[in-house]
Amino acid sequence: MNTRLALIFILTLLFSSSVLAYGYGSSGGGMFTFGLGGSSVSSEQKDVNKLRADANTREGGLSVSDLDSALEINGIIQLRIPSSIIGFQIRPSYFMQSEEGDGYEYSTNGMNFAGYLKLYPMESDFMRVFFQMGVLWGSLDTLIKEDDFQVKASGSNLGYAGGVGFEIFFDSHTIFLEAGWRFLPIQQNIVSSMSGTKLNDDLTQVTDNSELEYQNKDLETNMSGVQLMLGYGISF
Repeated sequence: MNTRLALIFILTLLFSSSVLAYGYGSSGGGMFTFGLGGSSVSSEQKDVNKLRADANTREGGLSVSDLDSALEINGIIQLRIPSSIIGFQIRPSYFMQSEEGDGYEYSTNGMNFAGYLKLYPMESDFMRVFFQMGVLWGSLDTLIKEDDFQVKASGSNLGYAGGVGFEIFFDSHTIFLEAGWRFLPIQQNIVSSMSGTKLNDDLTQVTDNSELEYQNKDLETNMSGVQLMLGYGISF
């Protein structure tokens, strides 16, 4: 569903670009912008979902869904270079996804920090089109709870991202609308705590301070996927 929304967003953006072409060359908003945003991210946790599927089969049905999308709270710190098409943005974010029921819980949550180079090819008196690309670092905590068994693990990695969008501004206010994609895999997760009796033998390593393993391979998580963001900022 997020992919379809992203395609609709991009088509709308292309249409907006043709309208903005008539007012190209205008500028507004301000050099510095500080704000907050909210995002939907299509991050699918395949290895964790395998554990959920195993539990569903073992228990004969659970009211717990797959982890296939996440929510994010985003901070926005942005600089626009005067008289140019270049801007920079720093974006700290809190990532969260969780499913629970019938004594079972599967969740991931953590922080990521992104730095973007933004290009503004077209703008009018009230709207700017932008393209952006950047790098990011993320740290993610994973919780697997099955009846009285519980294991927590965490991992981190570097990634990259890109996207398109537009900024609508009036006076000192800016609205951000953005669609993008990012790649941030976390290939190893280190166990921080474990308690209870393990129910799934496919969790082959759950020892404290060791790599969390599923079927003798590192259990992987991620913050990757299509990202749709709506944000608001104050410009100076």
